[in-house]
Amino acid sequence: MDMKPIAGMCFFLIIFLATQEQVVQIEAYCEEQSRIFIDECNDPIGDKLCSIICIRKENSIGGSCQNLRCICAIAC
Repeated sequence: MDMKPIAGMCFFLIIFLATQEQVVQIEAYCEEQSRIFIDECNDPIGDKLCSIICIRKENSIGGSCQNLRCICAIAC
């Protein structure tokens, strides 16, 4: 059994997959203060809680603490 055709096809497939450009989807988002998370957030736990509340309760893309406030990222 000759392995040259199989090895050549594998080599071509590896090169082909390695040279493919990845499609990057850039979504625009706006920031808005959370309506639900009204406490100050100034630690990692508050930051995580802010993110969870923004995503699950306010249907936003994400959230983080900025200047002691919970800021949600929403689609513009």
